[in-house]
Amino acid sequence: MKFPSLRALALVASITLTGCGQSKSAAIAVAPMPVQVVTAREPQPADFAEGPRLLATIKGDVETSLSFKTGGIVEWIGPDNEGRGWREGQFVRAGTVLARLVQTEFKSAEEAAAAAVERERRNWDRMQKLSTDRVVSAQDVDKAKAAWESAEADLRKTRQALTDSIIAAPQDGWLLARSLERGELAAPGSPIVRFGDFRRMSLTLAVPDRWVAAFTEGREVAFTVSAFEGRPFVARVTEVGVAARANDRLFKVELKVDNADGALRSGMTGSVPILGADPAHAATGANALLVPLSALTTRPAAKGDGDRVNAKTPELVVMVADLQNVARERTVRTGEIVGSQILILGGELRAGERVITMASDDLFDGAPVAPRAVAPGSLAAR
Repeated sequence: MKFPSLRALALVASITLTGCGQSKSAAIAVAPMPVQVVTAREPQPADFAEGPRLLATIKGDVETSLSFKTGGIVEWIGPDNEGRGWREGQFVRAGTVLARLVQTEFKSAEEAAAAAVERERRNWDRMQKLSTDRVVSAQDVDKAKAAWESAEADLRKTRQALTDSIIAAPQDGWLLARSLERGELAAPGSPIVRFGDFRRMSLTLAVPDRWVAAFTEGREVAFTVSAFEGRPFVARVTEVGVAARANDRLFKVELKVDNADGALRSGMTGSVPILGADPAHAATGANALLVPLSALTTRPAAKGDGDRVNAKTPELVVMVADLQNVARERTVRTGEIVGSQILILGGELRAGERVITMASDDLFDGAPVAPRAVAPGSLAAR
């Protein structure tokens, strides 16, 4: 059963009951939502001891969904494994069959097509001999040859369909997920298994224009991963964007890192230093503030000319608890990431306001909240 959200309850602030010529109003009380808050504060020199950093998304160098090019019933999708198919995380060698459709119809079609080819080939041979004896015309010979060639084309199609009914690993790698089970219908092109090669990983950064020039192809960059505190990793820049992304004016930078021991996993985040950045210069702007990364969220862009909304450029916001313990939205303009926090370089947020560390889906501007302060460096604020 799906219960109404807090936003829905707040919109129905009262219910009017009408009966026998009389009306009654009943107010619905909304319980304050428990939230954790930290104080938006001005950055200190100690915050930039390691310099400003950027978060990078880590993914396998090869991650792809594999599918059948033809439709059919799934006959096999991995070893038995106690009644299950492939398990997530299993390693397979290149060429290993990952999934197979029921083969009966494909093989029958191939056999029928092969028989048709042999029949048409013999007919063409016979027509050639009859043509030599002037029993049939050259046109009849040409028709027999065309029928033989058409039968061969049909045979190639059936053999290709048979090949397309089997999915094999394109290289050594890992099974990340499977979408179907044995006996289920697979549509052409629908994802069946997700495959990845994690021996080399990719890191993707979104870099502001003032720092992008420092990321040059071939340059080595040391980075850290929160899951391996104290262990350094080294990646190499392999791609630098030449045009900023339209939605946020940031440049894409891609790096590669060897992962022979399999320590890095897809979905982890890396912390990459901004090359050439002066730690003392990181907090640009006299009104810069620090808030937890988890406090940052988005909302659709405001309506512009002609009441048209550009859905590709949502506004960044944080939620704060005001003095009356009511949640309020504050639009913000962000800067670099500093540890588990992010610089706020402009917008509506003011120093000293109580920032809600993690906004729930049910939290909205005007919702009553029950704030509980936490230390900025504690786990709750991260």
